[in-house]
Amino acid sequence: AEAEAPRPRAERPPPPKRGMSAPITFTPAGPDVLLVFNSVQAAGSATIWIREVPRANVQAVRGYRGEQLETGSDGLVVHNRSASRADYIITVPSRYRYILVRVGDGPESRIGIVKDKREWVWTIGLQTSVLDDQLPPEDQ
Repeated sequence: AEAEAPRPRAERPPPPKRGMSAPITFTPAGPDVLLVFNSVQAAGSATIWIREVPRANVQAVRGYRGEQLETGSDGLVVHNRSASRADYIITVPSRYRYILVRVGDGPESRIGIVKDKREWVWTIGLQTSVLDDQLPPEDQ
């Protein structure tokens, strides 16, 4: 690998740092965005940013061990395992209506996107499948 000719700068982004995935952008068909984590994890969290951006984005930013991040018209499925320890950052455009979150075999939790908030951040621990006590209050 030492003797490679220099490549043009814009050809491809640098590889992600150790423990991070490459960022993936996706555009759910709407009006809601589904975020599914296949399993509870030994450690780690998901930070969900609601922002005025054109597309949704996901990246594992710490502790990533090759968990598949599958995007589609419904949203995102994280193929994590009980031994996973990754932290994920997920950015969701503020134009959607609800974010639906499910961890493992737990119930689906619904977060309403408040249009008059410019942006907000919400972090859930992935050690439990019941998110009710981690949800933002409805009447903020």
